[in-house]
Amino acid sequence: MLENIPKAVEQVIEVLAQKFGSTSTELWQIILRQQLVEAKADLVLGIFCVIGILIGIWIIRWSIRERNDWSIWVAILTITLLILGIVAFYFSYMEFANPEYQAIESIFQMISPK
Repeated sequence: MLENIPKAVEQVIEVLAQKFGSTSTELWQIILRQQLVEAKADLVLGIFCVIGILIGIWIIRWSIRERNDWSIWVAILTITLLILGIVAFYFSYMEFANPEYQAIESIFQMISPK
């Protein structure tokens, strides 16, 4: 299972596994499952953003018809939700498409000096 990852990451996983009283294979599976959990969370966030965008569009159309002054604020919020939704769907896709790479990336982030 660990044969496709770099040796530096494999060594880090082995050290962490020893500290947690586990095997490196079990720890790797936990890290992979965590990436899928994060992918699902990003997908849910993206779906909520789409719902917010649809509600925002509906409010903007209604407020323009009623000539309310606050439609610009709803438009700004809707554009912000659009950007957030795009980012959430991108990260969700990346985590679903290649969870191994994302797991390695998260391990590198843990071990790299800040």
